[in-house]
Amino acid sequence: MDRILNVSETRFTFHIDSLEKPTLLTLKLRNEANDHVGFKVKTTRPKRYCVKPNAAKLAPGETLDLQVQLQPLKRVVADACAALVRQAESRSSGGDATSATPAADVLTYDGLKQELSKELKDKFLIQALLLKNRSFDAGLFDTVDREEVFEQKFRCEFLFSQDTLENVLQSYRARMSQSVDSGGKSAASGMDAGTPPASASAQASERLDGDTVRMAGVGAGGGSAAAPSVHWDDAATEQSKAAAAAAAAAITPDHMTETETREESETARLRRELARSQAEVALLKSRLESASRLLKSSSTGALGASPHPTLLILPWVQLVMAILLGILLGKYVLAA
Repeated sequence: MDRILNVSETRFTFHIDSLEKPTLLTLKLRNEANDHVGFKVKTTRPKRYCVKPNAAKLAPGETLDLQVQLQPLKRVVADACAALVRQAESRSSGGDATSATPAADVLTYDGLKQELSKELKDKFLIQALLLKNRSFDAGLFDTVDREEVFEQKFRCEFLFSQDTLENVLQSYRARMSQSVDSGGKSAASGMDAGTPPASASAQASERLDGDTVRMAGVGAGGGSAAAPSVHWDDAATEQSKAAAAAAAAAITPDHMTETETREESETARLRRELARSQAEVALLKSRLESASRLLKSSSTGALGASPHPTLLILPWVQLVMAILLGILLGKYVLAA
């Protein structure tokens, strides 16, 4: 891909100083071709990143800053700590208690880094193609021949500051000490409420941060594992995530204001009034049809006979029905 699009880095390296805030990585993309180049960014964990822009076009020789924002990893680190505690408890329950490793001893900086490497195996894929006077949009990659698309894969590397992880470990050790002093409650269940116990081999298929791990390949720490396939999803932008969050909030009943609730009840009342009005109109209509049928049957009688009483009543029925219909419709319009 270097022939048409040059990427300033060979891997996506994130220097993480805080688990509470996002981490920003900026790469430079340069068009090395003599034609306009379109590109698109994909990743194996779309819910974990915001990419800006995730698709764009570059003029010949143009350089663009690609911003990749990693979401906070507080939950991921918490799950890794809980997994270490569960492993220690599993060894303690399955062997001799005198030779069991205390759970606090497994909560080390190196042990936590090793556990995180099992989960943080994210990858990115950048696709590029020559536009050749075609208009560009992200869907173009799905319509062109595969031979036209250039691709390059990037591994992610996560560099945690030691102080950041040590602070988390210290907090977990304190919780474990309190748990032991309070009567032997499971440390893992106390620190990772809602997470069911699982073996280390099952960690790769757990749901973390609302997303399912789709692949198990080469991670930041090196090494490899069997990976039948890698699922690539379009990288999300800040706008798309904000729009999804706004849509979710819009349909959440908890976010309805008092005015909206009052308007909803008023609308329901008006609908009930309209339904009653329609029923009354239907009743009057059926009575009018009955009178019309009676009129027709009487008209087939002998000519010159005295007028049927219905003929005298019918105009008054029509007048009354028209008045009632006008009142009902006027009432509904004024209520609306």
